[in-house]
Amino acid sequence: MGFVLGAIPVTSKHSTSRRFGRAALRSAAVSVVLISTGPLAHAADDDIDADILTPSWSDKFGKMFQGGMTSVTKTIGFGKPQGPPPPEAPSGCPTIAILDGTQSQRVMAAGASDNQGVRYQFSLFNVGRQCSISGGRITLKVGAGGRVLLGPAGSAGHFDIPLRVVVYSELQQKPVESKLYRVSASVPSGQAGAPFEFVSDGIVVPLGANQSGRDYSIKVGFDSKGTDTSRPAKTARRHHGKPVQAAAAQ
Repeated sequence: MGFVLGAIPVTSKHSTSRRFGRAALRSAAVSVVLISTGPLAHAADDDIDADILTPSWSDKFGKMFQGGMTSVTKTIGFGKPQGPPPPEAPSGCPTIAILDGTQSQRVMAAGASDNQGVRYQFSLFNVGRQCSISGGRITLKVGAGGRVLLGPAGSAGHFDIPLRVVVYSELQQKPVESKLYRVSASVPSGQAGAPFEFVSDGIVVPLGANQSGRDYSIKVGFDSKGTDTSRPAKTARRHHGKPVQAAAAQ
């Protein structure tokens, strides 16, 4: 089942999307539970292990988890009149939120520093998750939706930007998985923007016998300076064979 994202904008004092106008996605029936979230409260730096994150994300994680969420989550129905949210699976699914300060990402023209130099801006409106539990592990799929808007220095075209998904262990108080993806959107000629949707591949994390999916949380946001830390970098192999010229002379 795929993710179909509804039209619930994220409101944040850090969001800059209003400078280009507010855009909304069309409402639709969904096959999974989607959660629209706002900013997370800032708090003092937390002494957590964030080695798998880039410095900017590490700083944000350090300030985040003592404060908790300040926004109200909203559940979308299944194409039927709104009613009570469906019951969670016995082991539950992790909560999901947009990391404060990562809801929007601007790309500037070369050498520009003010609003007139903005080429385009990606804004993240909705996030959702789907989970399945089997064999002592939980497999997560994360969905996200939003919009790209052209700025004063922008023009029609195809654009993409890195999006980071982090799974955080509430028990260990540290990130246990971090993946970097690329989301993209094409703005046609004569249009000011375009929507985008994204669904991740399966993200697998261990689940102990006495653990619940609620022992994890998922954070999503743009990370333009990030690199993929989900796999260690491969080391180039050295070839100790004979030089080509020497081998040819023999």
